[in-house]
Amino acid sequence: YSDSDNTVVLNNCRFAGSLGGAVYCAPNCVLNVDDCSFKDNTDTDDGGAIFAGSGSYVKVADSTFVGNSAYSGGGALNCKTNANFKNCLFRENESGGNGGAIDAYYDTGNPEVRLILNLSFESCYFTGNKATEGLDGWGGGVYFKDFNATFTDCSFVDNVARSGGGLFLTSGTVTLSGGIISSNRSVGGDDHDIGGGLACVDTHATIENCTIKDNVARGVNGAGGAINFYGGYVKHQVRNCLITGNSA
Repeated sequence: YSDSDNTVVLNNCRFAGSLGGAVYCAPNCVLNVDDCSFKDNTDTDDGGAIFAGSGSYVKVADSTFVGNSAYSGGGALNCKTNANFKNCLFRENESGGNGGAIDAYYDTGNPEVRLILNLSFESCYFTGNKATEGLDGWGGGVYFKDFNATFTDCSFVDNVARSGGGLFLTSGTVTLSGGIISSNRSVGGDDHDIGGGLACVDTHATIENCTIKDNVARGVNGAGGAINFYGGYVKHQVRNCLITGNSA
């Protein structure tokens, strides 16, 4: 646990089987994580491995998150702040709410005021993560709201959620460059049933040089086996991508 306004550096650490999450950073902290592993940690609220409060900054490199779970949002991480991830593995994490691996959203409590989170991912791998419980179950790999995000050479493989099997993104801007979105599933049971691979809700998306294959959208609506662009008045660009074998 770190109180506000601290800087925490974790290097070559192992966190396993912790109850109540492994790392909790109060608002306005800096958290640097390098060459660490987080396995089988659980939390009865948000962020099975790491919770980061608003106004903080999180940087994670060369680390693994395996088998972590949270009753609410973010099986591995719940970020209410800006974050950077490089060369990280997220495998078999599970959320009882949104974001099987990561939930990134800060609710200001005022619908007229939004806090935009800046998120970047490079060479990260999300596989076997799950968000199928709770009221929504959005984003097997990640769930982001009110954000600007970039994914460079990242892979989302075999993740599952009620909607957005690989990613569920709402009210933001995303760029995906390179990487693979493959064999993810949206299984339905929420109000949407959309986006086997990727669900973009009121989100501007630029997707380039990606492979999007063998994703499935099920449920009553079952729309967008590969990608579902939900909501109007938003511009999307998809360039130089291979999109094959998806179904709905």
